[in-house]
Amino acid sequence: MNLAKFAVEKQTITVFSTVLALLAGVASFFALGQLEDPEFTIKAATVITTYDGATAEEVELEVTDALEIAIQEMSQIKKVESFSRAGLSYISVEMQASFRSDQLPQIWDELRKKVSDAAESLPPGAGTPSVGDDFGDVYGFLIAVVGDGFSSRGLESYVDAMKKELSLVEGVARVETWGVQSQCIVIEVSEARLTTLGLTPSDVESALSEQNVVVDAGGIDLGGSRLRIQTTGEFNTPDDIGDLVVRGSTPGASADADQLIRVRDIGEIKRDYVTPPRSMMRSNGEAAIGISVANAPGVNIVELGVRLEQRLRELQAEYPVGIEFRPVAWQAVQVD
Repeated sequence: MNLAKFAVEKQTITVFSTVLALLAGVASFFALGQLEDPEFTIKAATVITTYDGATAEEVELEVTDALEIAIQEMSQIKKVESFSRAGLSYISVEMQASFRSDQLPQIWDELRKKVSDAAESLPPGAGTPSVGDDFGDVYGFLIAVVGDGFSSRGLESYVDAMKKELSLVEGVARVETWGVQSQCIVIEVSEARLTTLGLTPSDVESALSEQNVVVDAGGIDLGGSRLRIQTTGEFNTPDDIGDLVVRGSTPGASADADQLIRVRDIGEIKRDYVTPPRSMMRSNGEAAIGISVANAPGVNIVELGVRLEQRLRELQAEYPVGIEFRPVAWQAVQVD
């Protein structure tokens, strides 16, 4: 009798354990992370600084060494490597493996502070150091935006607005664009005209750089208040550049008070794009701008894909005819 009772109880426990394991397995299946690749954290950063016109030795002595000394003051660092070439300083910083991923944002803030403080002692002509620490971002969604009948500037304005809208979608960590052409103001100067007026290209460059500088003009104490003086004269349109007066460095030439030589008198001014372009994107042979979307940690990529598709449909209905969104890579479909 006791043996039979024991057998029944054992069988009951076995059935209960099986059901419990089955339920736990089903719950775990629906709670599984859904990403094409596992999340990972790269505990490294780069510090890149430009120093145009300097030799590799000057970059090493005046920029790289100064930044390295400041960075090495951090106790979290495992290894620092650097190389210097003409006009560029590159420093790679690796943190100790013992630090967790949630501790890294604070560490990167400390790194930026160290670099920012050291940047104040860099020589004139050195650029602002750029700290990069986002190598772990994975862009699972790539969209090509084309605009039939739209100029590059017109298409770019819609892409900028679209970038802001997609960054507000739940689960999106970062949105970047690719293939955007850099705009510039081109001044085509006639060398013959410059020679006739006794000017040099350096005179034009100097006039442009001095005019568009932001400076502190001081203030006025009036009663118990202090009024700030703000200088004007910055360039807002290409026409403003054409009105700028150029004074020559050659004695007797263009220095006459009666002779006002403006930029428009010696060259043509127009708005254009940097040539050759740094990057270009085409979709089915048409010029396009790419939008890349990275997910936040722990996000279900399939559900994020559904939310992005819904928001894109809403934006497509709001945008004018000719603007078209074309998915190029869609990780949600592959994972599903």
